Amino acid sequence: MTSTEFLKRLCEGYVRSYRTFNLRTSAKWTDLTQRELDWFVRLGEMLGFAARLEEQRMDLSWHDVESRKLVLYLERETHADKVLTNTLPKLLQSEESRQAAYLGAVFGWVREQDLPAIKQTIKSRLGNRLLLVIAWVGPTRETAEDLVTFVFSESSVLTRHGKGLRDEDTYWYARFLDQWGPEEQ
Repeated sequence: MTSTEFLKRLCEGYVRSYRTFNLRTSAKWTDLTQRELDWFVRLGEMLGFAARLEEQRMDLSWHDVESRKLVLYLERETHADKVLTNTLPKLLQSEESRQAAYLGAVFGWVREQDLPAIKQTIKSRLGNRLLLVIAWVGPTRETAEDLVTFVFSESSVLTRHGKGLRDEDTYWYARFLDQWGPEEQ
């Protein structure tokens, strides 16, 4: 499995497992953040990594147990206005990010008009590193039901779109609307 395939699988697992977060429409944003981070912690541990929350300014990290090397550094942000000013600079310019084999970002809410600046910031600062971005998109935090995902690798940017939906019991689940493909210009 290539590094790009690994990041695509992380994204696919997140989307296909979203219903297991047990979030209803009445859930608070702190519940959402905690459940998402908990999912990444459990996944990292099942893959044999030491998973940590809130260590050295990182929202989440996976470390190789034997070598102690940083495998994944992930940031989770709920507020659209902090993505460009806080979250991306921290994720892309910190010492920790330069040590990680993989980078990840989950944005609980961004606006459609934020996406070009987010992509440009990433492209200008990422270098040869690998990054998965999962972004919930909508005009407001409460209406962010569109899902846009990106995998930035050494040679390409792949994208895939999805949607957040509610079942008859008002629990959220997510599904993809298309397949992985090259980034739309």
